[in-house]
Amino acid sequence: MKKILLLSLAAAAFASCSQDEILDVIAPEAITFNQAFVNNATRAIDGTLNSGNLSSFQVYGSVQGTGSGEGSVNIFSGVEVKKKGDSETLASNAVVYNNLWWYDGAYTQYWIKGNNYKFAAIVNGTAAEFNKDSNDSNNMPTTISYNASEQKDLLYAEHKVENYNNTNNGVVAFTFDHLLSKAQFTFVNNITTNTESIKYTYRVSDIKITNAYMNGTYNIADKKWAVVTTGENVRNEVAFGNISATDDSSADAILVGAVGAAASSTSHYQKLLIPNNYTDLKITCKLETLLNGIVVDTEEAHAITPTPVNLEAGKAYNFVISKGNPGEVIKFTVTEVNKWNPLVNGETEEKDVTL
Repeated sequence: MKKILLLSLAAAAFASCSQDEILDVIAPEAITFNQAFVNNATRAIDGTLNSGNLSSFQVYGSVQGTGSGEGSVNIFSGVEVKKKGDSETLASNAVVYNNLWWYDGAYTQYWIKGNNYKFAAIVNGTAAEFNKDSNDSNNMPTTISYNASEQKDLLYAEHKVENYNNTNNGVVAFTFDHLLSKAQFTFVNNITTNTESIKYTYRVSDIKITNAYMNGTYNIADKKWAVVTTGENVRNEVAFGNISATDDSSADAILVGAVGAAASSTSHYQKLLIPNNYTDLKITCKLETLLNGIVVDTEEAHAITPTPVNLEAGKAYNFVISKGNPGEVIKFTVTEVNKWNPLVNGETEEKDVTL
């Protein structure tokens, strides 16, 4: 699911048909930022961002004059916008909206009635390239670089305002998208023949994707990722912990199994991956087989190579590891019943027993 954020503005408005014909002048209003909103459709144990825990973002913006001979100028270039803490006291020059979202007053910008505006906001990514005009004055980001080893949720939002006319009290809603893919693991024990006296369970720990891509660049216009495939350390090991189904980071792997029914449980962590069409994804885990609570088999590095999977931005994936009976059912048959041992002459031996 794609996720979203809101950015807000409030504006100084004056309308002019030309430089010398001012029709209206009102007190200038600084551009401000409203509460950020991120849709989060998945319930999971993870460290990704949502409306409650998002605390800051970097904002970029430009203004375009619409009159004859008027140009475009960058007004924000990576300015940090923060959420006000409960006990935080802001400086007198802070530009704040609704006593919540604020930025340093040294970067204050204003609305101009009739002009066009472009805004972009980034969380946990680096604006790598910019769409500059001949005067280097329109510095809107065109790509975002990201390093997956940090495991920080990458968000992006943009908004355009054409012919600003003091709409929505100058507040613009930014909708943030998650630009990465999120993954977790579920282990399923498909054994349905367990009884109270004969019970096979599995314990799964140390789940890893061993060859996820480390670095990538997101193209904002195309909404596509390009991963770095050459050089050192281009692949990344991503650890999902144990099958534990708990938010306790120190939790041991649990036994997965039930009497008379299949059973399942999830990995401790959900992790972030750079979107890509993975044709060679490699997964490993420690897999223990237990009979009535006693370990009877251990695979220290159980290897799984799934079919190709195209991980897309803004989507959550559940990798399911399924295992049934640990092997073939033990069966019995009779090959032969040996005859009684004969005497040397071929006759059956008979002996008298004295009582």
